[in-house]
Amino acid sequence: MREEETSLLERFKAKREQWLEWIAGKDAHAIRNQITRMVWEAAVFRVINEARGYAPTDSKGKVQLSGTMHQLINDCFFVSQAAAIRRLVDRGPPGASSAAEGAKGVYSLYGLLADIQRHWHLLTREHILAAEGVPYDFEPIREKANEYSVQQREAVIRAYMEPEELDWRTPARRHEQIDRLTGTSKDRRTRGDSVRPELLQNLIDKLQSACRAVKKYTDMRIAHAAAPGSMATVTSAEINITLGHLWEAHEVICRVVHLVGLHILGTSINSHLAVPQFEQFEYIDRPLVSVANIPKLYDVWQDYDRLNNEWCLTNWDWLEKQS
Repeated sequence: MREEETSLLERFKAKREQWLEWIAGKDAHAIRNQITRMVWEAAVFRVINEARGYAPTDSKGKVQLSGTMHQLINDCFFVSQAAAIRRLVDRGPPGASSAAEGAKGVYSLYGLLADIQRHWHLLTREHILAAEGVPYDFEPIREKANEYSVQQREAVIRAYMEPEELDWRTPARRHEQIDRLTGTSKDRRTRGDSVRPELLQNLIDKLQSACRAVKKYTDMRIAHAAAPGSMATVTSAEINITLGHLWEAHEVICRVVHLVGLHILGTSINSHLAVPQFEQFEYIDRPLVSVANIPKLYDVWQDYDRLNNEWCLTNWDWLEKQS
């Protein structure tokens, strides 16, 4: 390998390690950790939404659920989900060479895709395989594996484990994945085959399209309290989201992360919904409060009401006091 090519390989290895840290690192804000929290909350909300359908009705047909509590659940869920999706499409600080750079850097899926696209020329077949420690030429390994199988049959050994060093299927499968990424046929493979920049752009376009409505909603209604002048520049459809918008964003985010993680970076990306290590529905059939304790809830409400009224009284001593 030429010195220049060695330098490019080292650059790719360094970028790949950085991208793996962004997507699957231990940091609480790593992309997969963000998605795991988002889909867990979505799973819980889906359960709550399903349970609402089984709620009894009174003699007038009114569903016997607390409107006060369930409105809060709805509001908090939409705000939390919209903010989570908005963070994943954050572009990062203006002018930075990558979204994660500097004191205001962020971990975002859009930022990861943009940085990969910026370095697409480093994503060659040879670099990808070398960085993952996967042999480029697997035919000699397949021949040895076949010889090993023949030896086992001749020794009348019906059940055996193939040694790890004879695994030719992994590099063969990785070559096939790179064929798709680079738009190359099996019989025209070269070491310099590069991941197609238009494929990376397609991933960015899909992500932006699926999250556009949620991003607009978050910018206008959550991250910023848009004034009438700002609201006048968009239609009502652009600043309101539905569960359909959320599920569409979830699907595309999960698909993009899987494709990037597994096929471009060569790391395992499975389902983002964590397996509960506890009984997630324990006590879900219990009422929030007993009838005997409801008067205490009224007391809590009235106490907070009194505080609010107090805060709305002129207090010159408070005004003069330095913060």
